[in-house]
Amino acid sequence: MSDKPTVEIVKELSDLTLDLVKKEVDLAKAELEKRGETYVTHAKALSGSVFLFAGAGFAGVYALVELLNVILIQGLAISPAVALWLSPLLVAVALGTTGWFVWKRATRKFSQATLIPQHSIKQIEEDIECLTN
Repeated sequence: MSDKPTVEIVKELSDLTLDLVKKEVDLAKAELEKRGETYVTHAKALSGSVFLFAGAGFAGVYALVELLNVILIQGLAISPAVALWLSPLLVAVALGTTGWFVWKRATRKFSQATLIPQHSIKQIEEDIECLTN
């Protein structure tokens, strides 16, 4: 038999359980903070690069429209009036299609990412299983 009374053992078990729950909550907080910091870091990098790509994109689109105008007018003998609206339309369709594929890929990748603290949930489930057995 144990030298400790039952009340003391129950109190000690209660304190240990409370301590375990606090540690699990701290672990979940730490995991969420780490994931949040990762998201913020990636978001900052993306937002900075967006402005650079936008500037390059505008210049590139303008150059592509002008090149297409030259090809349509001189190479295919299309009238300048038609080439003026056809060139931007062709470029817009190409960019829109490309943008759609990029958007679909990005949303798929983003939906796979999660802020749920998987490690903490698994640890809590293991603790519950251990306590119930």
